[in-house]
Amino acid sequence: MYQAEDVTTVAVIGFGTMGLGIAQNFAETGFAVRVVDQTKETLDRGMALLAANLTLCAEAGLVPDPDTVLARVTPCLKDQLSDATDSTQLVVE
Repeated sequence: MYQAEDVTTVAVIGFGTMGLGIAQNFAETGFAVRVVDQTKETLDRGMALLAANLTLCAEAGLVPDPDTVLARVTPCLKDQLSDATDSTQLVVE
């Protein structure tokens, strides 16, 4: 059983509007995040939106280094689900 302080890596299943927000919040607070979705197009679109959101947050002074936050997020296709969740301590769907 993990304790909250043991969590370093989070998997977020679904990279739509909600999943993107969840992934961004975890990444901003220092967690490694693996986002999982069905298609490469969805993952690419989500990563582009995440980059845009982080840029806006940086311009507003809310995120000091958007590139570092973005680097914490790894996109994974649905067929890589077991790889994405093997070393995660928390999965959010």
